[in-house]
Amino acid sequence: MNPDTDDKLTNSLKSLWVVLEFRISGELYNTDDDALKGFWCDGLFAPIQTSEEAEHYVNHLRKMQLTAWLGKTGQDRYEALLHFGPKAQSLFARNLPIEDSIPDYENDGPWFEIDPVKKTIEIQLK
Repeated sequence: MNPDTDDKLTNSLKSLWVVLEFRISGELYNTDDDALKGFWCDGLFAPIQTSEEAEHYVNHLRKMQLTAWLGKTGQDRYEALLHFGPKAQSLFARNLPIEDSIPDYENDGPWFEIDPVKKTIEIQLK
């Protein structure tokens, strides 16, 4: 695989992390869950270096372990599990923006679950 393709794929995932950060924070801002009031997300990170690694997680495992920084300060370290649904896989395969697979809470309902005691977040893309 050529470096341009590697850059596009890894940049697509980096773009997804930024959009997820803002979308999660937006959902948390409007939460009715008392345990999560005041929470926000300050970032997500996955140590993906090559397109082969990205393809392995997205297309074969259909999930990826991440680190997320969440909480009332946005600085508590959470273990995150991101699930790639069929739309996310299709977008990834066509080198299109994966963030288009982030569900819309109003139309699709809850798409992530946070456990503030265990410090975990599980995210489901379409």
